[in-house]
This record gives sequence, structure tokens and C-alpha cells, in this order.
Amino acid sequence: MALSFFTIFVITIVTLVVYLTNQRHHAAATRFVEEQLAIANFGVLGKPDLPSRLRARAIPNRRLIKAFGIVSSFTTEDPRIHGAFLRRATADINKMGLVHCVEFLNAAQLALSRTIAHLGGPCSSSSALPLARLVRTFVLVAILHKFFRVDPASVDVGAAVDAAESINRLWIRSKDQDPEPQQQVCDRALLQAALERLLPGCFPCEPKDHPVNIVIPAYETMWRVVLLTYVAAGFRGEDARQFRKIAGNISEYLGREDSSSTCSQQQQVALDYARVRRN
Repeated sequence: MALSFFTIFVITIVTLVVYLTNQRHHAAATRFVEEQLAIANFGVLGKPDLPSRLRARAIPNRRLIKAFGIVSSFTTEDPRIHGAFLRRATADINKMGLVHCVEFLNAAQLALSRTIAHLGGPCSSSSALPLARLVRTFVLVAILHKFFRVDPASVDVGAAVDAAESINRLWIRSKDQDPEPQQQVCDRALLQAALERLLPGCFPCEPKDHPVNIVIPAYETMWRVVLLTYVAAGFRGEDARQFRKIAGNISEYLGREDSSSTCSQQQQVALDYARVRRN
């Protein structure tokens, strides 16, 4: 159970890279990637200018404004807000060099350990844990550490649980055609209270500076990726032992700056695993 967010993320990327480089699937994979890039880059709209791209993205995301009050590149038609969001997000993402990856790995492992202890006590084969809630909470703590320098060693895990569960309910209800207003107000109040406990230095603030503007884009999809990858790769009978061996080697591999045979062997194990799962 004690697999870190970054461990799972690395394995996911390795698997994807190997799959895309396989000759039998290369053409289909390339077409798929190009189609997704066309959507992400608004190529399906021709060559729209920035205001048109912002409008095309903001219209379907209006539900997020109602649910969370988000004011970011994903919900605005204002180029200034878009630019400020991009500068903030790009600056944080570009800091993920090797040293920062190792530090983030350690922080994510600590976040996972503390979340397990909070939700279900010591991790053992006989322990029963609410897996989705566990993943939502520890991924949220990892995101808060990355973007807001929250210390997993001292974070209020109870507040993180409250925040993650409130986000999940608001996200699901935002897709309803006619969401219950009173319940939405209640969940937003719970989320606000939890975030004030987790990030006291960020409040009070203007809507454009609210932490949800960063938290939701970074967290909401990532926890689902982590959960799906963990379940799909970690519990496939005979694959489970190999998966855990790979997971155990990643932190050591990232911590090295040389190209020793040990590092090469660890990398090869991960690549071999990815090739097996590709088939």
C-alpha cells in the first residue's frame, strides 16, 4: 500500500514511453497523440487567437466557477488572469529537477504514511483502508507540499481529508444539470474551512488569488491517475511482486547521478515490466 505518488507517476510515464516506441503500435499511437494535442492546442478550431482559445475553454468550465469559485486560465476569458496563472504554474513545474524529484518523493511517502495512520492505523495485509479516500488525501497533501510548501510531517491530516472529500463532492455535483444549491453551499463552506486550516497564510484573499485556482487543476485529475495506476499495476497476481520491486528501486535510482550498472539494471527492470504490461 505504501507506494508514493511520484513512484506511481514515474512508472506510468515509463509504461507510456515504451508503448509509444513499440513499432507495432507506433502509427496508431502517433495519431492518438496528435489528436489529443490538436484538442489541447485548440487546433480543432483552426488557428484561433488567444481570446478565442480562452473563450472556448471557459464556456464548458463555467460549472467550476459555480462549484469552486475558480478564477484561473481554465475558467477566464481575461488574458491577464491567464498569463498570471501560467507564470505561477510554469515556475513551479520547471523546478522539478532531479534533486527536487527526490525531495518530492520523500514528501509524498511521508504524506502517504501519515494518511494511512490517520485513516486506518498501521499498514498490513489485514488492514482495511478506504482506498479512494486514502489516495485523494495523500495526493492532495503532496500537491499542497509542491505548490504551497506544506510540510507533510506537521500537516493537519484531518483537514486534508475534509478538503479532499469536499472537492470530490463538489466536482461530482458540478456535472449535474440541476445541482442542489444548499448542498453546494455547505460543501464550499467545508472546503473553505479546511483550506484555512491547511493554508492559513493564504487567507484572506481575493478570488483571483484563492488557493483552489492552483489546487483543483493540479490535484483533481492526478488523484484519479494515481488510483487507477496503483490498482491496475499493483494487483495483477504474479505482477504484484515485480511491481513492488520496481517501486522499491525508484527512490534509489533517482538519488544517483551516475550511470552505474546498478542504475542501469534498475532502469531495465522497469522497462521490462512496461513491455510485459504493454502486451
